[in-house]
Amino acid sequence: MQANTLDIGTGIYTLKDAELLLDIPMHRMSRWLNTYWNNRFATETLYTRKESGTRYFNFYTLIELNVVSQMREMGLTFKEIEKAHQTLSKNFGSPFPFAHHDLYYNKNWIYILTEQGIAKADDTLQFGFQDLIKPYAHRIDFDEREKLAKALFLNDAKDIVAQPDIQFGEPVIAGTRIKALDIYSYFKAGETIKSLAEDFHVTENQIKHAIDLYKDAA
Repeated sequence: MQANTLDIGTGIYTLKDAELLLDIPMHRMSRWLNTYWNNRFATETLYTRKESGTRYFNFYTLIELNVVSQMREMGLTFKEIEKAHQTLSKNFGSPFPFAHHDLYYNKNWIYILTEQGIAKADDTLQFGFQDLIKPYAHRIDFDEREKLAKALFLNDAKDIVAQPDIQFGEPVIAGTRIKALDIYSYFKAGETIKSLAEDFHVTENQIKHAIDLYKDAA
């Protein structure tokens, strides 16, 4: 079984990061990840990687944790959530269906919004009338929890951040869309800190901190 891509620079999160962003206790997410994502959801891939006692996962799994938390608060059981995840993953070819599709749910059913209409997220994929379903179902709204829009600071200077709505969670220089990994790659290729600061219109300290993030991880 292969692990999903969790390379440095592709939006890597730990349970502690997720607790900060989602306000879900680490012990609960750890249980969810072990029982569902890495066991019952998993087919050809694993959703997390554990190294030196620390569990890592990517931005898509972070989003799915948020979605599942909302569903649980509504009263949906994990049996219902598991069935919907497996059905959508199989039919739409994505290991992260809760992160990639517009979903509606109530305490009894989970629905997916497609180009053809709104359908139950079960084996039938039975289509229903949107006008009848939407008023009585809650829409998954990734913006409703403002915690997901917070910047996750990756160093003490708080000038290297991971922010889900910028470069899809990859570490960037704060206040910009400049990826720290790009800076590190240019530096490894022979560019100087001074020239990079001039080219990207940031400070030399910001360039140093972007480089340090990846030097420390190497």
